[in-house]
Order: sequence, then structure tokens, then C-alpha cells
Amino acid sequence: MKKELRAQSSEELNRLLSEKETALRAVQFKLQSGRVKNTKEKRNIKRAIARILTLLNEKNQK
Repeated sequence: MKKELRAQSSEELNRLLSEKETALRAVQFKLQSGRVKNTKEKRNIKRAIARILTLLNEKNQK
């Protein structure tokens, strides 16, 4: 996944970032209501968001 992200443009990364943030909100809501069986899903989404933000910051610095 990491290499796939590096190959994407800034626009694609921004689109993916918004999708992940939406998914995170949905998972948080499901966790609050007790409808999630996979509790590690939130952590995985947050890590993906951090990776995307890191790549966006690297691309903006260049």
C-alpha cells in the first residue's frame, strides 16, 4: 500500500484522504453504537490517514 500511495498525485491523495476521513467518522459512529466487530479498523484507518498526510507534506516541501 505504501508504494501505491507514493505513485499517486496530490489530487488523488487528497481524494483518498477525504474518503478515509469519511470512513473514520462512520467507524467511530459504529463503535459508539456498538455495531462494529473489528475494533482495529479505526486504528488502521487512522494510520492510513497519517501515511497520506505524510506523503502530502513531503510533496508540498519539494
